[in-house]
Amino acid sequence: MSVANFTFGFGAVWAKIQRNYLPILSGLIFAFILAVVAVEIDRQAYQSKKKEICIHNWDRLCPESLTKNLFQQAERYFSLMEKMRNEDGDRSRLMPLAEDARRAMDEETSRILNSDNCLIGITVFTVEHDGDERIRERVLSREVDKFKKQNTFANSLVLRRFWGGTTWSSRSVGPSHMLIGEVSFRYTTPLRGPVFQEIRHLTSRFRLYLAGVVLTLGLLYWYILRHLIMPIKLITDNIDRSKGALPEILPYPRTVLESAYNDLARDALLNAVTRTMAEYMSVDRLASRGEIVGGIPEQIAPNFGFAAVYAVELVVGEGSESPMRWCRSAFHAPSDPEVPLPTESDWAGLGRQFARDWNQGILDFAVSDNKSARPYFAVPIAADREQRRVTLLVATPRGPLAQENLRWHRETLLRLAKAVRSGLETLDLQRDLIVREKSKAGINLSRHLGHDLTNVIATSKLELDTVRRFLGLPAERRAQLDPQRRALFDESLQGLLNNTKFLQEIVNIYRSFSYMHHPRHESVNPNALADEVVELFQLSLSRRIQIHKVYGDGVPHGYVEPRLLKLAVFNLLTNATDALKRRAVHEGDFDASLWITTTYDKDSKKITITVRDNGWGIRNEKGELATPSEIRTIFQADFSTRQEGMAEGLGLNWVRQIVGEFHQGQLHARNHPEGGAEVSLVLPHSESSPDLEGPGDASEQRSARADTQGQANEVKKS
Repeated sequence: MSVANFTFGFGAVWAKIQRNYLPILSGLIFAFILAVVAVEIDRQAYQSKKKEICIHNWDRLCPESLTKNLFQQAERYFSLMEKMRNEDGDRSRLMPLAEDARRAMDEETSRILNSDNCLIGITVFTVEHDGDERIRERVLSREVDKFKKQNTFANSLVLRRFWGGTTWSSRSVGPSHMLIGEVSFRYTTPLRGPVFQEIRHLTSRFRLYLAGVVLTLGLLYWYILRHLIMPIKLITDNIDRSKGALPEILPYPRTVLESAYNDLARDALLNAVTRTMAEYMSVDRLASRGEIVGGIPEQIAPNFGFAAVYAVELVVGEGSESPMRWCRSAFHAPSDPEVPLPTESDWAGLGRQFARDWNQGILDFAVSDNKSARPYFAVPIAADREQRRVTLLVATPRGPLAQENLRWHRETLLRLAKAVRSGLETLDLQRDLIVREKSKAGINLSRHLGHDLTNVIATSKLELDTVRRFLGLPAERRAQLDPQRRALFDESLQGLLNNTKFLQEIVNIYRSFSYMHHPRHESVNPNALADEVVELFQLSLSRRIQIHKVYGDGVPHGYVEPRLLKLAVFNLLTNATDALKRRAVHEGDFDASLWITTTYDKDSKKITITVRDNGWGIRNEKGELATPSEIRTIFQADFSTRQEGMAEGLGLNWVRQIVGEFHQGQLHARNHPEGGAEVSLVLPHSESSPDLEGPGDASEQRSARADTQGQANEVKKS
């Protein structure tokens, strides 16, 4: 086998281990715990019982005939050692005798251990007494390894190194009867005889005990594996697959943990549906309710654990030939033979079922084919009793049709319908608000247009009356007019020309609203643009207001939407004039003034156009000068502090939209320290035109340019 094949095979095995590390690790831990439990049962219980049997049958394991000579030699040795400790004079005579007794014990110990029995060790000790303390001294010790031979499957549970011990004691002759020596025997499991039979029965009994313990622990492990470890693995795998995407519903939740995960995943998916509805509100405001609801099944079927999802609008009534007006569907699996699809008769039956009670929260019905029947749930989203129509969200669950699974999917569909219904209600409210705002803007626009045209028409009437009188004079009288009256005639003609020009400019100003849909940026000089607006605005003034123009040196050309920017500056001048009027109402006549300023900051590359007045200032609802935090609210669409009957501009919200959305700029307002209000348009200096034209808007852009060219031609003619 090549190295590449080995590497590939090892990599595949390692990847499989990584995917299943949790059950593998838990299996290893279970095996370790099982081994520890088995060993401890052997050591703590089984071997204790085995030792009791051995001690109880010691005479059978170690009969007197086997140890008689050893005990005699041990008695002789212990006595000689006792005499040597007590008779110092005979020590030299007793020492050789004690040595002979020790050699005899050693030979007898070897004979006993090497014979066919269960003894594996013999140790001989002498005992001396020092007051209350005993001093044990080892004389000899022998051991043999019989563990493998003596411990077999028949007489052992788990461990194969069982051993036990017992001691034979020797005491002195006399009234003291003191302990003078010990012989310690160590033994292992006997391999034959009646003791072996008793131990074998003990082993069989403990094997049953151990099997019961293993079975109990195995069942416990299986329960933990099935209800905790495998659900955790399944959930973590789902979470890993769902990174950066919507979570998946487990189709067959068998445990409490899996059901809890499904509940959490369902909440996350419901939040996603809510966000989608919010996107409809902020982006696709022209979509119909049917289009919005029709897109819901595509989101629900792949994620919420439904086999099939329908959004359907039905005509409720007995007389309708086709109850279904429109239907959108989505499936978890495109071709699932176990999921029968609703037919026309099923939809008709559902409509009749809903017609009995229009307040039903959820309807259950079954759809069947030749093979099987499947439950479906239907939840109304919107109902129109006058037109006898109802929009329903219909679904059938995926997975087993157990009661718990059906209950969970019913609850899910109800919560989905509630989220969609809430989104549609919010969308309706928003669209009503937009309609009201558009109507209000149209009324304000008409009021401004009427006001400005009225001023122009009134002035034109005076000029026309002067021209009419001049033309009504006989030719000889006209030739004899003095230069002063002829100059008055020339001024009237020039006024008519100016009024005609002003009329065209007024129309151009209000037609600038069309460029909010299709802006067209051009390179202009901000100073020249501001001057054009001021010149036009002066023609519309009906009272004496001084306008101070402070244009900065070196303000560069920049790309802007000139029509919209003129509209914004014109609106600021209109608002400033209204502020001057409000001050005149409260304080009487004063020197009304307006300032329009342009500056350029080379460091930040920002162009600023500022309009300031010495009027009433920015006031709150109580009539007091507004604080900075209150001033920030004046850019809202519904803000107004004008009194009833005052002129009304298009609002700073429109100006903010022109500055922010079309020029990526900012709008600032404040109450000037010397009195009055000051509003600044801060625009980034752009040396190139932004690409705001989409490929689908080319014809509309050409139409807008043609309109602009036509307006220019009209101005030239006038």
